[in-house]
Amino acid sequence: DGNVFIEDGCDAECNGECGPIAAPPEAPPLGCGSANFSAYDHTVRAMPQRKYPEFCKAMTLEAWVKIDPDHADSPRYIMHVDGVDGFGLTVTAEKVECWVADIAGNRREEREFPTAVPLGRWIHLACSYDGTQKTVYIDGMAVGSMPYEEEPAWSVWGPLKFGQTVNVISPRTQFIGNIDEVRISTIARYTENFMPQMRFDPDINTVGLWHFDEREGETTADWSGNGVTGTFDDVRWSNDCPARPAP
Repeated sequence: DGNVFIEDGCDAECNGECGPIAAPPEAPPLGCGSANFSAYDHTVRAMPQRKYPEFCKAMTLEAWVKIDPDHADSPRYIMHVDGVDGFGLTVTAEKVECWVADIAGNRREEREFPTAVPLGRWIHLACSYDGTQKTVYIDGMAVGSMPYEEEPAWSVWGPLKFGQTVNVISPRTQFIGNIDEVRISTIARYTENFMPQMRFDPDINTVGLWHFDEREGETTADWSGNGVTGTFDDVRWSNDCPARPAP
């Protein structure tokens, strides 16, 4: 059916070692594009086709975003996965929020990273979890870290949205601006400050990778090899894309 599955070796209770993900497809041609979210209920939605118990070990959520300065007063959703077994990444002018669900279903605890967030220009956001703590980076610089000692419940990956919450939507949760280069990984990619890539490459630890370079049509391809195609709901294509962050 076009989907690529991991090898056996990682069960739903997060016991044992996780098998590698199959090799990703060849990289698409280089391009410059992004998804533009300009109004309420503009989203890109996707539906993963299997469970991802390897998330129980570690993960990284990252994306390039350009935030509209007039819509940064409340948590705006960059990405969100539904249900008790969910995770999410939101941003305001004054903080980044990154959370995961524990086995008790607590999603809102230990999630806020207060920091000044640049508005009106491209920035790289990343939330990296190594099994013991979460660290948030802006343009490759760590802006906060906190322990996460609860047992995560990442064995299920439900409906995925970019730009809005999967649950009760609101104008105050709608991301307004541009999103590009979204990658979800099953490892902690960053443990110290780094120079962000302008364009991400897939590897065996990538479970979702969206370049947003098509610039036409109503879908965006997942270049991880897992076939999690994103479908546009009123989102527009843009020729705007990230440039190297200012020093």
